[in-house]
Amino acid sequence: MTGAVLIGPVTPGISAGESASSGGEAKIAEASPGDAFARDLQALPREVAKMLTGGAVYVDDIHVEGEAFGVVVRSPHPHAFIRNIDASAAREKPGVLAVLTGKDIATVATPLACIIPPQAYGRSKPLKVDRPILAVDRVRHVGDGVAFVVGETLQQAIEAAESVAVDYEPIPAALEPTVARSPVPIWPEAPDNLAFDWRFGDRKLRQKLFAEAAHVVGIKVEIPRVIPNPIEPRGAVALYDHKTGDFTLISNPQGVHFVRGILAQAIRVPQQKLRVVAPYVGGAFGSKIYAYPEHALALLAARETGRPVRWAATRTESFLSDTQGRGFTTEAKLALDKDLQFLALSVEPTVDIGAYFSNITPVSATAVGAVVQGGAYRFRAIEINVCGVFTNKVPMDAYRGAGRPEATYALEAG
Repeated sequence: MTGAVLIGPVTPGISAGESASSGGEAKIAEASPGDAFARDLQALPREVAKMLTGGAVYVDDIHVEGEAFGVVVRSPHPHAFIRNIDASAAREKPGVLAVLTGKDIATVATPLACIIPPQAYGRSKPLKVDRPILAVDRVRHVGDGVAFVVGETLQQAIEAAESVAVDYEPIPAALEPTVARSPVPIWPEAPDNLAFDWRFGDRKLRQKLFAEAAHVVGIKVEIPRVIPNPIEPRGAVALYDHKTGDFTLISNPQGVHFVRGILAQAIRVPQQKLRVVAPYVGGAFGSKIYAYPEHALALLAARETGRPVRWAATRTESFLSDTQGRGFTTEAKLALDKDLQFLALSVEPTVDIGAYFSNITPVSATAVGAVVQGGAYRFRAIEINVCGVFTNKVPMDAYRGAGRPEATYALEAG
């Protein structure tokens, strides 16, 4: 464990800057296991010099005595019903501490909430399309989690995960953001896979100016789905204090308070019972803003097993589970007068939002881009009409500008 911070058997706590590169030793307090999880685990100040010289402490550098390892069993299908999950063989494997399925999780937790109110994306009532911690009766994208296996070692957890038998019934998948009635829609509440139809701007004036225009020009531009690829994949170490009911999550999110609020709601505990601690973050570009299923799985597994539980994404897992960006196909039209002065702009993006709403998916597709749609130009009217469409893909959410690069591209590409 060269270069690691070792957290002792009684207090998983580190003081600021205590890493092998700085010669610090782990701090040990006289307390029973779990009591000092939140008390002695201190936030690390970010120091550029340490980042440049290998002295920074990341999630993978922090190790807890007695930690177990979690592995997610993921769907190979983009869309399928789950007929049955047989985890009996996995539970009998050496070193296995727990195997949790979607039905197990559903009894103690709820999906990870989208915090954007429906009125903000043009609906009167919210769609119940939040991202589940584990799928229960249906998987909706390749990589959707169906079980979580916890083992004494990572290799034991991997081997046990491979023996979880899942009986899938594949069903037609929607891989392109097309609004059309589907024989098996991704969500029953959206039979045509339309998540929202959001409008912004002065439609009547825009129509009037287009009718009066001497010239109207149009363009169709596409920005495909992109996969964030930070140097440090997502990871988490979860700890549970059985005496107080307190949780601690050591992870690499971009904002601890936001993640804490969503996770506390999902695992049904008061926020004061959950502490989220972020050491250094090895890149993110927006993809680590969110509360993810694996955060909740590690926390629930720590409570289930009575052991600290570690999970770390492989690069392949990141491609299958990290929120993705972009996915815009935009048709834009510009009205000009006889002197080629701009009159009005019409912008109609169709957005591939994936199978679930991530924490802020709707606003990433709508309002954040709308405020910059006119750029530095003068228009008498702008109308924006965004169609968000469900597909059988990983959820889309904010990434590198969150809708603003897409709006600017549509404006400037012509």
